[in-house]
Amino acid sequence: TAMTKGPIAALGALALLLAVQTWRVHGLKQELDQTALTLRKHESAARSAKATASHFGIDGPFSAVDVAAPLAPRNEAQITAPSTASSKPQDSATASESKKKSDQAVRAAGGALDQLPPKLRGSMSQAKKAFADGDYDTALKLMEDAVREYPQEAQAYASLAKMYNDLGMTDEAIQAYRDWTAARPEDARAFLGAAGLYESLGMNAEALDNLAQYERLKEGAPDSFAAAASMYRRLGMPDQELNALTNWVDTAPTSPQAYLALGEYYRRNGDPANALAQYQQASTLAPGNVTAHSSLALAYQQLGQYPNAQAELLTAISLHPGDTGLQMRLADTYRRGGDLNSAIAPYQNVIQQEPNGALALRASQQIARLQQQLNAQPKRAS
Repeated sequence: TAMTKGPIAALGALALLLAVQTWRVHGLKQELDQTALTLRKHESAARSAKATASHFGIDGPFSAVDVAAPLAPRNEAQITAPSTASSKPQDSATASESKKKSDQAVRAAGGALDQLPPKLRGSMSQAKKAFADGDYDTALKLMEDAVREYPQEAQAYASLAKMYNDLGMTDEAIQAYRDWTAARPEDARAFLGAAGLYESLGMNAEALDNLAQYERLKEGAPDSFAAAASMYRRLGMPDQELNALTNWVDTAPTSPQAYLALGEYYRRNGDPANALAQYQQASTLAPGNVTAHSSLALAYQQLGQYPNAQAELLTAISLHPGDTGLQMRLADTYRRGGDLNSAIAPYQNVIQQEPNGALALRASQQIARLQQQLNAQPKRAS
């Protein structure tokens, strides 16, 4: 009847509305899940970048724990070849090597901490704890007093500048660097740190002025070229970046890191042939360097030379067998080269080594696609 049709229609409309809302909520959840996945990928990439820079030993004063310049270069690792660090826990030898490189970075940033006056070490330790506890006034006062009491200690200036910058007190951070360069005008680290701060603030002219002072004081020392090249890259000056990297190779012709960095420059700028030549030189100098072989594989792949790329990845895997990232790359190279059968085994290795890892899901998906493609291929007559 007409009296019952009205409520039925209303109920139908309500059900439709609920269905639409459910669909919207489901869509929003999918979008949020995808965003979370993207964020995790970015975090993983950042960790890999940091590991790569450390691997090459070119971190310089930027990444030396708490005594570093206030801001790490945003893309420091991009002047090097891609990271191949494993996600598995480090063994004792690897951990020892990482600690050694960290200690070297600390010394590069202004001298070893144990060489500082005991009172200054104590003040810095107290300031660090106060800062971690959120007692910023106490932390800043401790470091400001330390700078006044020890005006020739680079560590004090670096720590104070970093605290200012972490708190968004950029004017004070700039002044800390000005005080540092005034007190120690021959300290190249002060000018490099200032250049990094100015660049992060978009003050490129000031960054270049301080970078020029840094290069003048270093007088072509091999360890200066990586930092200079990284700065020029962030400033969007590829010609100057190339010049710095070329000078690094000329000054340190037996340094595999120099050739790897120059090769990465060429690869990023669409010149895989020149990149290949630099990677080959690095591999010759350091045949046990995993990154050299990994980088060679990337250059060969860009040139469409898949068998050569596969050979280099197999060498890299033999040097670092627990690296699932290398296994994924090997599988992808087989797949892109048209060797679908060979691609399955390295994908399976990824699943076996890290069954709950993010790469395992992608490996499983790729195996399913490959099997579908193989099943769809016409059978050869016996």
